Parts: sequence; C-alpha cells; structure tokens
Amino acid sequence: MIKGFGSGMASLVLSRLVGEGEASLASCVWVMLLGFCSIGLSVYFYVLAQAKIGAAKTSAYYAVAPFVGVLLSLVLFREIPGMMFWLSFVIMALGVYVSLDA
Repeated sequence: MIKGFGSGMASLVLSRLVGEGEASLASCVWVMLLGFCSIGLSVYFYVLAQAKIGAAKTSAYYAVAPFVGVLLSLVLFREIPGMMFWLSFVIMALGVYVSLDA
C-alpha cells in the first residue's frame, strides 16, 4: 500500500512538472480498473498459486508466460518467429518439465 501511494504521488508530481493537465474522472476510473485487472489480479493469483502448488512450480509456469504471449501473437498477427525463438522455447519447455517432474 505504501509503495502504491509513493508511486502514485511520484507520478502526480512528475505529471505536474511536465505540464500535464487534469485527468477526467472517467479516465481515472478506467486506469484504476486496468490496474486492478492487470496488476492486482496477477499478484493475487500468483500468491494463490504459490500457496497451492508451491513456489518452484509457480515460478516455472510464470517463466513460460512470455512464450504464451508470443504464441498468442502468432495467432493474432500471423508472423513466424525466427530460429532463436524456437530454440528458446524448447529450452524453456525442458526446464519447465524438469521443474515439474521434481
């Protein structure tokens, strides 16, 4: 809570220093909703996963998240990644398998 308050105040001071105007109430509500969904729920589910399946398995799943994002981008943008991506994907998958098998 203190960290959130501090970063919010720093953002407010920085916006004043660069001359940004007042934000509308509607945009503030949308930004808070976005923060709740993207950060708040993410942290909640991460901690819940650590309690249920353990820190090692949670971290292994969490490490694969960027690859899931790239695979989703393949579907959305229809671009084929290079060989380095596929090599990294295989290494990451092996690491996850070894972590989960332990």
